[in-house]
This record gives sequence, C-alpha cells and structure tokens, in this order.
Amino acid sequence: MGQSIPTLREVFESMPNNSLINVEIKDIDAVEKTLRLIEEFKIENRIMISSFLIESLRRVREKIRR
Repeated sequence: MGQSIPTLREVFESMPNNSLINVEIKDIDAVEKTLRLIEEFKIENRIMISSFLIESLRRVREKIRR
C-alpha cells in the first residue's frame, strides 16, 4: 500500500557514481554500522556525516582518525 523507506545499504547501492550524500546519524548506536557501510562501498570521499547528537560526531571523528 505505502512506500517503504530504503535501508542505508539500498541507498548506497543505488547511488549514481557522481553523487554526494549527507548521512544524518540520529542514534549514537548507528555510528559504527554507518562507518562500516561507508568503508564497504568505498565512498568516503562522497559522504558528509551530520548529527544533532554531538557525541555521535565525536565518535565519527574518533573512528576516522584511526
């Protein structure tokens, strides 16, 4: 009946090669999974990560510095 919301994996799979995307993290527990997917698809240079949760952004920064 209604439309379903795609998973982040589905979004990445359907992304055109020249597109840029903003991923907003709404749950601090999603940071690790989100970063793993970004690495898996090798799209680090095409993603901007945002969040209203400052701790999520801190975790992202910590993980990408390694």
